[in-house]
Amino acid sequence: MTLDPTRRYRFIVSGVASTLVGQVYDYSDLTTPLVTISADDSSYPGGVLGVFDFSRVGAADYTNPTTGKADVTFDNYYASTNGPVPVGLQGTPHPVPGMPQVADRSPDARANFYAYTNGIAFTATTLTTNAINTNSVKLYLNGADVSSGLELSGTASNLDVAFSGLAPNTVYDSRIVLSDFAGRTSTNEFTFDTFEEDYFESPAVKVIEAEDYNYGGGQFQDNRLRPAWTIWARKSMGTGLVTSTSSARPELITSTAPLRSAAAPSIARPIWSAPRQGRRMKSRLPPPP
Repeated sequence: MTLDPTRRYRFIVSGVASTLVGQVYDYSDLTTPLVTISADDSSYPGGVLGVFDFSRVGAADYTNPTTGKADVTFDNYYASTNGPVPVGLQGTPHPVPGMPQVADRSPDARANFYAYTNGIAFTATTLTTNAINTNSVKLYLNGADVSSGLELSGTASNLDVAFSGLAPNTVYDSRIVLSDFAGRTSTNEFTFDTFEEDYFESPAVKVIEAEDYNYGGGQFQDNRLRPAWTIWARKSMGTGLVTSTSSARPELITSTAPLRSAAAPSIARPIWSAPRQGRRMKSRLPPPP
C-alpha cells in the first residue's frame, strides 16, 4: 500500500509462535486496519520483533527527492510480551492511555450500500475510568454539525452513541470528535455511502462499467454492455470486440481490427438500443486508423 506522508499511522506487529501478523491503521480511524498481513515462518518459532524501513533504489537515486532513500520516524514505540488489548472486533487502543476513542462503530469505513435506516452507532470509550465529556461529543456529516441529533446512554467512560438522521443514496464523509475533561481530543474519520440498488435503475443515474479493462498485455474492450443484460460476448482469433443479443439466439459481431492497446483508446459507437425485455443492443468498434 502507499502511505500518505501528510497523515499519521499506527503500525502493530505481533508474533505468536511461528505466526507473524502486521497491521497498519490510519491514526484518524483506529477501529479498522487499512491492511493486515499474516505469514507463517517455521524457521523462527520465537524471538524478538521490531519495525524498520529500507530503500529499494540504487545509490544513483539516493538524492532523488521522489525515489530517494526511505525516511520514516516511529513515535511512541513500545514493545511488550502481550499484544494490545482489542477494541471491538478489529480496533486497537489509542497509544495515549485514557484517551477517548471510538469503538464498535457502524458503519465500517468505506462501507457501500449501507442501509440509511440503520443510522450511525458507536461506543465512546477511554478503556479506563477516565470520563468523557458528554457535552463535547460531536458528529459531522459532510461538514455539517449534526451533534444535536445524537442519542447518548451508558457511563461516561463507556458511552453508547446513536444517530438516526441519515439520508438514502448519499456519500458521507464523517467525523466524530471526542474529548475528556482534561481537554484532550481525538478524532475518528470515515467514509461510507447509503446507495440503494434500485436507485441505480432510475433515470437520474448513469452506470459506467469498467471491468476487464486491461488484460492480455494491454488489450481492452470499449463500452462494455451493462451486466443487467444477458450477454454473450467472446473473442475470435485475430478479431476485435464481439457482442451479441439478449435473446435466445446469440449473434456474433466481429471486427477485423485487432484489439487496441490502452495507449491508443477508441470509442465504441452504439447502433441502437431498446428495453432489456427480449430486445437487443449492439456495439461496434470504429474502423482501424
